[in-house]
Amino acid sequence: MKYSQHIKRGITWAIVYAVVFIVILGIFGGTSANRRAASTRREGVSQEYKDLNYTATMDTHGDLHIKQRVTIDLHRRDSGPWRGITQKFQLNESDVTSISDISVTDAKTGQAYTYRSYSEVDPYKVGISDWNEQAAKSWFLKNSRDDTDFNPDTDALHVKNSKYADIQEGDFKYVTLGWCIPVTYSGTYTFDVSMTFKNLAGKLKDGAYFAWEPVSDTNEVPIHKMTVKVVLPQGVSQSYGWLHTDSSESTTKRVNDREYSFSVKNVKKDNYVDFIAAYQGADSYSDVQRSYTHDDIEKVKSSEYNKLQSARAESANTRRTLSFYGIMIIFALSIAIAIVIWLIYGAQSTLKLAQYRGEQDYNRDPPSVSPAAAAHIYALITGHPKDKEIKSRALNATILSLVSKGALMILPGAPSTYKDIDLDNVKSQDMSSVMSTVTSQGYLAQQSKVQEHVMTFVLASDIEEKSFSSKHHLSNSEWRTARVLMMVGENVGSYVFSSKDLANQAREASMSRNTTNKFAERVKSMYNSQIADFDRLHVSEYPAWQRGWPLTIGWIYAIVTAHFGMRTSYWAAYILIAVVVLAFTGFAWGYGAPAILTEKNKKKVSQVYGLAHYLEDFSSFTDRGVTDMKLWDRYLVYATAFGMSETVMKELRSAYIHDMDVAQSANADIDPWQYYMYDDAMLSWMWMPWVNNLTSNLASRFTPNIDTTMMGSNSDFFNADFSSFDGFMDSFNTSMDSVNDAISIAGAWSAPSTGSGSSGGGTDSGGSFDFGGFDGGGGGGGGGSFGGF
Repeated sequence: MKYSQHIKRGITWAIVYAVVFIVILGIFGGTSANRRAASTRREGVSQEYKDLNYTATMDTHGDLHIKQRVTIDLHRRDSGPWRGITQKFQLNESDVTSISDISVTDAKTGQAYTYRSYSEVDPYKVGISDWNEQAAKSWFLKNSRDDTDFNPDTDALHVKNSKYADIQEGDFKYVTLGWCIPVTYSGTYTFDVSMTFKNLAGKLKDGAYFAWEPVSDTNEVPIHKMTVKVVLPQGVSQSYGWLHTDSSESTTKRVNDREYSFSVKNVKKDNYVDFIAAYQGADSYSDVQRSYTHDDIEKVKSSEYNKLQSARAESANTRRTLSFYGIMIIFALSIAIAIVIWLIYGAQSTLKLAQYRGEQDYNRDPPSVSPAAAAHIYALITGHPKDKEIKSRALNATILSLVSKGALMILPGAPSTYKDIDLDNVKSQDMSSVMSTVTSQGYLAQQSKVQEHVMTFVLASDIEEKSFSSKHHLSNSEWRTARVLMMVGENVGSYVFSSKDLANQAREASMSRNTTNKFAERVKSMYNSQIADFDRLHVSEYPAWQRGWPLTIGWIYAIVTAHFGMRTSYWAAYILIAVVVLAFTGFAWGYGAPAILTEKNKKKVSQVYGLAHYLEDFSSFTDRGVTDMKLWDRYLVYATAFGMSETVMKELRSAYIHDMDVAQSANADIDPWQYYMYDDAMLSWMWMPWVNNLTSNLASRFTPNIDTTMMGSNSDFFNADFSSFDGFMDSFNTSMDSVNDAISIAGAWSAPSTGSGSSGGGTDSGGSFDFGGFDGGGGGGGGGSFGGF
């Protein structure tokens, strides 16, 4: 096999390995990700907040007046059209006790939505066809748990005084603000929404404090960009502000003692945004109802400072973790490079070690190994064709060898063609004369096109003799192949049967439920003997260090790397490394050789290589001598084992006519008919189609004074259509294709052994606002989360 073919096969296997690995990752590695994705496929995922702009103003009563302009993208969804937008808030005795002063306006049209009781606009009660008329362009406020209307006055929670540390304690409830839009399947909408969070702030010993959570960690609607301006009450003399978020993109600005602004980008599902403020100035919180009398500004600052330090420490740990994973990626990449080098080197080494490296270039004599062993040796030194092809070559060559050695005769067509000839009692020594009878009496002309690829097998009647195998010098694999054919004859009731009989019995055996089917056992024994003929020579071994270990380690490394990598933030890099290593593993599998030559029995390998090289490089028989031509039948056997039988047969046809022409033109001493005499002895076992008009044509080309009496019944040989040389192999190979397919199934044949948000600056005594939010907050009044219906 040429290097280009090896490379092509290597690339093919590289693609196969990579694709299979990616599919496996998709099936098993993606299972948990699919579950996570499935859990988030709720209504909110199909909508996005493009922009969410807040202006929040705290008054002296501790109420936060909120104005928001929100631009929403609604995407088409499977559950049907959109009919409303929702925002859900948490009320708590320790922070926001009620929501009031609500208004909703379509920013594009300027139309103000009107309040309606939820029972009037319940989407489960109002159908889609009536929605625009009965419910659209209205808003509602309801208790989230029981869908009853929420009254800001009567349903408000009591104000609870508590310690600063206990700010999250107390009774709570969830309320949902919703506004009904005209029925739509998709679109972009902008609304102005106003509301007041009651009693959010609380008094400290020396100031006031509040924690507002505009976006809670239960939110499932992504926000592309969020900008917020917070204005503190009149009379503030000193203030401090902190932004808490687990989003990685945030900016902050302290405008003055009363005003802070911040922005957060790419707020994903489950991300939160909290704003904390503490301020001083008696007039700024004089009317606040809630008191944190045990706490002061310094305690708030200290708590926030500790959170900041914790966030910074966590950020440092994150950086160290990222550095660790970065080092691990470099380490993984280094190992991957080493494995890839090993794979390529090993594949290249096996390819070289599998090639014949002896001194002998050509061998004119058939090798001293069985045809089956020769098929395996030739496959090894030329790059290993598919196992099925090796098996087919070995069986075909073995059967032709049985023909050559007189154990079997092959005729064209079905056995019924030869009903006038007694083929049941043909001994091995009589096969030549029987073949002459068949050809001379025109039986071949009776073949129909329907049967052109059906062949008749005729086993020698004396094949059952104990000495037959040794007398005819049959190898172990040849004898076991003969035993398979004998069983076919026994089952048919005659040693004369067709190739169809052989294929049919093989199919019946393969479908048999009898685990001790004798025919299947004999077929298995035949294939095992073919492999045994090769294995006994010990001419090859499995290249463990060049092939076995690197291929195994390549697979293990890819699986471990992908498994580890999928647990990290750098999963894509690890998977890429794993896929690349596995692709090179596939390339090494396809490019390299599965077995390499050993130093044992180099002579046997040399004989096989020499003959194959001889037949391949000097395919024309026109320059061969008598010695070569007398060996042509064995050449054909081994040419079949090498997969070049049809080429050899075509050259034999040319050689016949060429030799006769040379003999006549040179007036050679050797009578041109002599070619018939020695060739007929070799060719007598092979059938050929005959024509009646070639005798005169051939006879006119040679000396007319030829004594043809010596030819006996074989004189019709000169009626031969010499195209039949290659026609024989065409018919034989075609016929054997179906036999091979069936018989290989009947017998068990085995191959030869061969991150978090970034932290900002700290707080100082003059009051500050961290440049960039930091993680470590959690909780705050409002707890906003968004959705739709």
